[in-house]
Amino acid sequence: MKHKFFLLVFLLDIIFLSSIVTVEGFSKENKKQSFSELRKHDPIIISSDEQFSLFPGNGTRENPYRIENYSISTPYLSGIYIKGTSVHFVIQNCFINAGQTRSAIYIAFVANGTAVIKNNTIVQSNYGIEILYTDSSVIENNTIENHKNSGIKISSSHFTTISSNHIRKNGGHGILLDVANNSTVYKNVIEDNLGYGIYSVFSYFSNFSSNYLIHDIIFFYEQETEMYNSCFFSNNLINGLPISIHIDTEGKIISGDLGFLMIINCFNLTITNLNITDSDTGIYIYNSEDIIITNSTLKDTHQESIIVSKSENVILDKNIISYSSQTAINIYFSSNIYLCDNLFFRNYYGIEIDDSFNCSIVYNTFEQNINYAILLKSNSSLVLVHHNLFINNNFLGNSQAYDEGQNNIWYDKETKKGNYWSDYEKEGVYSIDGPAHSYDPFPEGKKETTSSPFYLLNILIPLIFLYITNKKLRKRKIRQETLI
Repeated sequence: MKHKFFLLVFLLDIIFLSSIVTVEGFSKENKKQSFSELRKHDPIIISSDEQFSLFPGNGTRENPYRIENYSISTPYLSGIYIKGTSVHFVIQNCFINAGQTRSAIYIAFVANGTAVIKNNTIVQSNYGIEILYTDSSVIENNTIENHKNSGIKISSSHFTTISSNHIRKNGGHGILLDVANNSTVYKNVIEDNLGYGIYSVFSYFSNFSSNYLIHDIIFFYEQETEMYNSCFFSNNLINGLPISIHIDTEGKIISGDLGFLMIINCFNLTITNLNITDSDTGIYIYNSEDIIITNSTLKDTHQESIIVSKSENVILDKNIISYSSQTAINIYFSSNIYLCDNLFFRNYYGIEIDDSFNCSIVYNTFEQNINYAILLKSNSSLVLVHHNLFINNNFLGNSQAYDEGQNNIWYDKETKKGNYWSDYEKEGVYSIDGPAHSYDPFPEGKKETTSSPFYLLNILIPLIFLYITNKKLRKRKIRQETLI
């Protein structure tokens, strides 16, 4: 009898523990209800207060109308559509799937502070929850996943509270704030969205606290420095590591293990002995000057490892960047960028430069990057590339580098030395792919042989990595689009 009692207690403990989802100190109760207990219902369309009379409640703050315990699946309409109402209502304990043509829950032009959306499972729609021109709404304890676009989109709506939601694997951003001032975003678990985890556009005075992101980051429309300063950030983590944001900072040394580093309007910073692994983007530098990144390691980023935008006098020295699913270092709208003695290993691209000039790429090693080791876009100019080692990059192509810019030079004019190219096998110049018709006039190299026991392995591993990487490439396209 005693054994049966302990067995019963053990089973009850398992049941209790399984009802809690915990991620490195962030926990939320598993609110998923049994779908078999829900009542199937057609799409709900409400455009006047009178249409709420079909639901329990009386529309007051104390007794709101309740749309609850429904299972709604529809291929062409929003699951729940509410517009132009003035009474209080709550949408709770529902399962909603609106296909991928409409938002699962769409709310627009309703009275301020009247909308509450909680404890729902919302899947496989265009947007999960979309709110327009409606202030002081509450979105809490929902599971929002696998939508074509963003999980939550708030547009021209202010004082919205978004808390304790699990938002994952959406085709856009996890949360998109578009002109959504004074928003509060806290205690959400946000993971593996193709866009950013949280993306804020023209949204000022917002609070971002205690959010846990996995393979996602918090990002803002890049021209809004004032917005960064107006917002509050506290205790947000990426893969259990802190997000470090520096705005208008001068003369500081940054080091350690981070989930994401953002530098905005900064001067004379040194980033040294930094480690970022398995994050989305590693380091973002915007509108800054005299920045040094040295002796740091970035590995397994799901997007670019380092982005340098609208900055000048940036030095990247003695860093190791490997296994980036996109570009190891992306430089655009910048000048006087110096890259020396770095290792770029098995990234998709090594370095990409666009709309930038006076950059130097010297004494680096590029090895087994899936595509081009260096990609110079059409508006790049006066880029110097010499004394680098290019080893087995772009293994399915004819050249290990690409140039469509102007006046870029692939050798050292003083020493008459170019670069080492592992696929250089003959006399003459080494040709660089691209419409610039560039070449290295002083290449070095030797013919590779298949006698090495590692030859086949060096071919197969990049092929496997290319297959995995191509599944993630859509994310870059999503980020380049407005998604608004």
